[in-house]
Amino acid sequence: MENLATLAPPSSAAVTPLLTTRFLGRQFIYEQELVSTNRSALELAAAGCPAGLIVVAESQTGGRGRMTRSWFSPPGRNLYFSFVLRPSIAPAMVPQLALLAALSLRRALLEQGPTWPLKCKWPNDLWAEGRKISGILCEMNCRGMETSHVVVGIGVNVNISREELPPELRDSAGSLCQLAGRALPRAEILAAILNHFERDYEQWLADGGLASFLAEWRSASVLDDRAVKIEQSGRIYQGVARGITPEGFLRLEQSDGKIVTIHAGDVHVVR
Repeated sequence: MENLATLAPPSSAAVTPLLTTRFLGRQFIYEQELVSTNRSALELAAAGCPAGLIVVAESQTGGRGRMTRSWFSPPGRNLYFSFVLRPSIAPAMVPQLALLAALSLRRALLEQGPTWPLKCKWPNDLWAEGRKISGILCEMNCRGMETSHVVVGIGVNVNISREELPPELRDSAGSLCQLAGRALPRAEILAAILNHFERDYEQWLADGGLASFLAEWRSASVLDDRAVKIEQSGRIYQGVARGITPEGFLRLEQSDGKIVTIHAGDVHVVR
């Protein structure tokens, strides 16, 4: 594996020249350590920062995933970043951004490894070979029925080896360098993610939903046509995953053939 010290950090100086975006990442905050990039971005959004501002950290002391789960965030290995959006949409549409980001992220990463077996796991993860590679956390602030701002936070395991992971994560988490067999350029990967996401985001806004992305999601999904169990607020649903709706809900075919839509929950593959 290459010497990690020779790889450019994901700072503004390294990322900005690689951007093709109109607004995303054009205002850039890079810190060696933060409690959480989402937390910092939410504070900046509440203070009135412009859409497109990105917060990047080398490490996080309190990185978070969905349902207040922690995100392992050691320094100098991976990508931890959050960016601010100000879409004129109903709050009910905001969860779709996690699915959109997962597709954009997958496409960007496949530029580095076209044969990597990257799959999207509804609603907000990227997996490869049964292990989680990336997680996405969207948080928003609303004023009545209007969305004030959304922060999209993404963590990507880039250059962390299996031995560097805590023992309890070694069977459930993976990284890109484990797929590639070498260290990878974090700055280049971050720029690619932002470039892809901005194009997808503008298409999503124009469409008013995920309709343009349903076919891609189906081909990328690790769940489609597989038996799954879903835990939702103490209730258990079981069936076969049959894609998503244009609103981003999971379509679940139950044993009687009835299709129900699942808005949120923890999904486990049964087989």
